[in-house]
Amino acid sequence: MIHRGPDGDGSYLAPGIGLGHRRLAIIDLYTGHQPMQDAQKRLQVLNNGEIYNYRELRQTLEAKGHPFLTQSDTEAILQGYHAWGDAMLSRLTGMFATASISWSPATSWCWSAA
Repeated sequence: MIHRGPDGDGSYLAPGIGLGHRRLAIIDLYTGHQPMQDAQKRLQVLNNGEIYNYRELRQTLEAKGHPFLTQSDTEAILQGYHAWGDAMLSRLTGMFATASISWSPATSWCWSAA
């Protein structure tokens, strides 16, 4: 799989579940590493493809007080989930496949969308 993402790799493992990612960096070449996690380190997101409207989503989310640490379109998914929950998926425009895991000892879930 290295040829699919020569610019980086990442993984997240928790008991019984995991995410793996290879990166071809197009947007945010330096800080868009994946899987990307929230400040509480509970929500993990990875994305393959491009979210075309991530700049507009970012503006809306920043106006609501959601902090962004990167210029990555993937972070718009992460912050969007915090703002809108599953309804975030209907706000995304683009060609992408995305997956997320939220894990804690008490609760855990996983979703994916394409």
